[in-house]
Amino acid sequence: MKLLPTMSMANLLYCEACMHALNHHFEGLLVDLRNPSDYDSFGRYDLSSLNGEIRPSLTKLKSLKYLDLSFNTFDGSIPDFLSSLENLQYLNLSKAGFSGAIPPNLGNLSSLQFLDISSDFQDLTADNIDRVTGLITLKHLAMDQVDFSTVGIGWVETLNKLPFLTELHLSFCSYPVSPILSLLLILLHFQS
Repeated sequence: MKLLPTMSMANLLYCEACMHALNHHFEGLLVDLRNPSDYDSFGRYDLSSLNGEIRPSLTKLKSLKYLDLSFNTFDGSIPDFLSSLENLQYLNLSKAGFSGAIPPNLGNLSSLQFLDISSDFQDLTADNIDRVTGLITLKHLAMDQVDFSTVGIGWVETLNKLPFLTELHLSFCSYPVSPILSLLLILLHFQS
């Protein structure tokens, strides 16, 4: 059974070191496949990055609490089946080569405390942000370089419904209206 794409020896050693270091923070299975390398001369991650298809058999890891696939070169959209990893507390898919719409079902991950789905070059779009309110334990949300241009003006109010959110990263995003204007509209709504 193949869960993830083939990984290089460098990634395997890095993965084992990270899992050992993080093991005391999480009770349950940890999978850290973050690419430890930097960009190559073509603006892509070097040859030690993972690529290919992430298989649905990953969902058989029922006790998975930590998944980091960042800085790799996967193609296609974020797999929708990730939303069935109900015990997941940490999910980092930043700059992993994904494109297209962010699956709204990620909002089903009610145990999630950390989510980073930052993109390269606005390859990811947030078509519907209403489902994020299901992330009731979320503390950290990073969506740098995500295209928000189609979500409407209520997206700031939607993010404000996350009760434990203490850290929000939205650098270099495209917005339907400026975030400051959205905040002003919310303030005017509450004053009337």
